[in-house]
Amino acid sequence: VVATTGDYEYDYYVAGVPNTGTALEFSLAINGVRPASGAHEYRSNFSATGGDVLVVRGEGIIHLTAGDSVTLRNRTLSGTDTVDVTNVPPGGEAGANVSLTLKRLN
Repeated sequence: VVATTGDYEYDYYVAGVPNTGTALEFSLAINGVRPASGAHEYRSNFSATGGDVLVVRGEGIIHLTAGDSVTLRNRTLSGTDTVDVTNVPPGGEAGANVSLTLKRLN
Protein backbone atom coordinates (compact mmCIF):
# COMPACT_ATOMS: atom_id res chain seq x y z
CA VAL A 1 0.00 0.00 0.00
CA VAL A 2 1.40 3.38 -1.06
CA ALA A 3 1.71 5.98 1.71
CA THR A 4 2.39 9.08 -0.43
CA THR A 5 0.84 10.30 -3.70
CA GLY A 6 3.37 10.66 -6.52
CA ASP A 7 5.06 9.18 -9.54
CA TYR A 8 6.75 5.84 -8.90
CA GLU A 9 9.28 3.78 -10.80
CA TYR A 10 8.48 0.08 -10.61
CA ASP A 11 10.55 -2.99 -11.40
CA TYR A 12 9.42 -6.58 -11.20
CA TYR A 13 11.03 -9.94 -11.89
CA VAL A 14 9.53 -13.42 -12.02
CA ALA A 15 11.39 -16.66 -12.76
CA GLY A 16 9.00 -19.58 -13.01
CA VAL A 17 7.59 -22.54 -14.85
CA PRO A 18 4.07 -22.26 -16.28
CA ASN A 19 1.96 -25.42 -16.25
CA THR A 20 1.37 -25.22 -19.98
CA GLY A 21 4.61 -24.65 -21.93
CA THR A 22 3.67 -21.09 -22.90
CA ALA A 23 5.16 -17.65 -22.22
CA LEU A 24 4.87 -16.13 -18.74
CA GLU A 25 2.80 -12.94 -18.60
CA PHE A 26 2.52 -10.66 -15.55
CA SER A 27 0.99 -7.24 -14.92
CA LEU A 28 0.74 -4.64 -12.19
CA ALA A 29 -2.70 -4.27 -10.64
CA ILE A 30 -3.74 -1.11 -8.81
CA ASN A 31 -6.41 -1.63 -6.16
CA GLY A 32 -7.04 -5.08 -7.65
CA VAL A 33 -7.61 -3.75 -11.18
CA ARG A 34 -5.22 -4.24 -14.09
CA PRO A 35 -4.65 -0.99 -16.04
CA ALA A 36 -6.52 -0.80 -19.36
CA SER A 37 -5.06 -1.84 -22.72
CA GLY A 38 -2.26 -4.00 -21.34
CA ALA A 39 -0.31 -1.12 -19.81
CA HIS A 40 2.35 -2.35 -17.37
CA GLU A 41 2.04 -5.94 -18.62
CA TYR A 42 5.11 -7.89 -19.79
CA ARG A 43 5.85 -11.33 -21.26
CA SER A 44 8.78 -13.72 -21.19
CA ASN A 45 10.15 -15.54 -24.19
CA PHE A 46 8.00 -18.41 -25.48
CA SER A 47 8.63 -21.86 -24.02
CA ALA A 48 8.65 -24.56 -26.67
CA THR A 49 9.17 -27.26 -24.03
CA GLY A 50 7.01 -27.67 -20.94
CA GLY A 51 9.05 -27.42 -17.74
CA ASP A 52 11.42 -24.69 -19.00
CA VAL A 53 12.24 -21.98 -16.45
CA LEU A 54 11.22 -18.63 -17.95
CA VAL A 55 11.91 -15.06 -16.85
CA VAL A 56 9.68 -12.00 -17.20
CA ARG A 57 10.81 -8.48 -16.23
CA GLY A 58 8.71 -5.35 -16.15
CA GLU A 59 9.69 -1.76 -15.52
CA GLY A 60 8.15 1.65 -15.94
CA ILE A 61 6.72 4.74 -14.29
CA ILE A 62 3.21 4.99 -12.87
CA HIS A 63 1.27 7.64 -10.92
CA LEU A 64 -0.13 6.37 -7.62
CA THR A 65 -2.34 7.96 -4.97
CA ALA A 66 -1.88 7.55 -1.22
CA GLY A 67 -3.75 4.41 -0.14
CA ASP A 68 -3.39 2.63 -3.51
CA SER A 69 -2.61 -1.07 -3.25
CA VAL A 70 -0.10 -2.37 -5.80
CA THR A 71 0.10 -6.10 -6.60
CA LEU A 72 1.68 -8.29 -9.24
CA ARG A 73 -0.90 -10.30 -11.16
CA ASN A 74 -0.36 -13.53 -13.10
CA ARG A 75 -1.77 -13.02 -16.61
CA THR A 76 -0.33 -16.22 -18.12
CA LEU A 77 -3.12 -17.55 -20.35
CA SER A 78 -5.40 -14.76 -19.05
CA GLY A 79 -4.58 -15.64 -15.43
CA THR A 80 -5.97 -19.18 -15.58
CA ASP A 81 -2.56 -20.88 -15.61
CA THR A 82 -0.61 -21.50 -12.42
CA VAL A 83 3.11 -20.68 -12.33
CA ASP A 84 5.60 -22.58 -10.16
CA VAL A 85 8.13 -20.09 -8.78
CA THR A 86 9.77 -22.47 -6.31
CA ASN A 87 12.02 -24.25 -8.79
CA VAL A 88 15.74 -23.61 -8.73
CA PRO A 89 16.49 -21.07 -11.50
CA PRO A 90 19.00 -21.77 -14.31
CA GLY A 91 22.53 -22.15 -12.94
CA GLY A 92 21.42 -24.26 -9.98
CA GLU A 93 21.59 -21.57 -7.28
CA ALA A 94 18.43 -20.92 -5.31
CA GLY A 95 17.46 -17.24 -5.17
CA ALA A 96 14.62 -14.78 -5.21
CA ASN A 97 12.23 -15.95 -7.92
CA VAL A 98 9.73 -13.09 -7.56
CA SER A 99 10.37 -9.45 -6.70
CA LEU A 100 8.50 -6.14 -6.98
CA THR A 101 10.03 -2.79 -6.05
CA LEU A 102 8.53 0.71 -6.04
CA LYS A 103 10.60 3.93 -5.80
CA ARG A 104 8.91 7.31 -5.39
CA LEU A 105 10.35 9.82 -7.86
CA ASN A 106 8.80 13.07 -6.62
